[in-house]
Amino acid sequence: MTINKSQGQTFYMLHKIKSVYVDGLMSCMDKTYISSTWSQTGTVSGRLSAKHPNIQAIPKQPIQILKSHCCEGRKSEMVIIYPRNMFIPSKGYTFLTADFSHVELRLLAHLSLDPELLKLFQDSEITDVFTTLFSHWRGIPETQVTLQEREQAKRITYSLIYGAGKERLSGELHITSEKVTQFVESFMDRFKDIQSFSRRTIQQCKAKGYVVSIMGRKRLLPYVTSQDYSIRCKAERQAVNFVLQGSAADLCKIAMITVSSYIAAIPTLCARIFL
Repeated sequence: MTINKSQGQTFYMLHKIKSVYVDGLMSCMDKTYISSTWSQTGTVSGRLSAKHPNIQAIPKQPIQILKSHCCEGRKSEMVIIYPRNMFIPSKGYTFLTADFSHVELRLLAHLSLDPELLKLFQDSEITDVFTTLFSHWRGIPETQVTLQEREQAKRITYSLIYGAGKERLSGELHITSEKVTQFVESFMDRFKDIQSFSRRTIQQCKAKGYVVSIMGRKRLLPYVTSQDYSIRCKAERQAVNFVLQGSAADLCKIAMITVSSYIAAIPTLCARIFL
């Protein structure tokens, strides 16, 4: 039997869904429940990480599979699978999901005091910063920005902040180097104080040998003064990364403690944090 490229991709996706989201979760089940192992020191940023299973990695976005038909003349149809729909709350309960909006970008605005970036978050008419950024970049109305284009703007923005190269971005996003360059130049020209914040953070790291999150957690980076260019550049990127990502982890943990304390203080409230 000959399998074409489209069928091969479908088989691969089906195998991945079964092995990761069915067999993988079932192998971690203890009798009637699944409980991840959590770590506070598993990531350099201090973000909580999970394993066996890594329940955080279950995607929010739907998985699309193109289903082909054996009969001639019948068109292929798109099957959409939502991995998170496999989790169903007990009778009488519901899942409540809460998340920060653009947390790292908001922290960057706070720490850099970039007037243009601050303005994006202060403008009540702007509901999604990445959609607005793509809209300005391409000169099109925000209503015409697709979800894929919004995700492109998000990935390029964070990659710029954290020091990823243009070539790498071009390969990851499957767009031309020229388009990446256009976005980079547009972004840096508009948000000039972001580069100043990065340079200031790196200079402080070189002077002290470490960087600090907003809650005072330190990360030592002894190689930030290395004579080796590639090693030094990597440490410089890690310095900026930790200040933003580490501070975001601090805020998340504070929020979890606050919510947990609030729930515990109300005896009639049958709620709990489970993830």
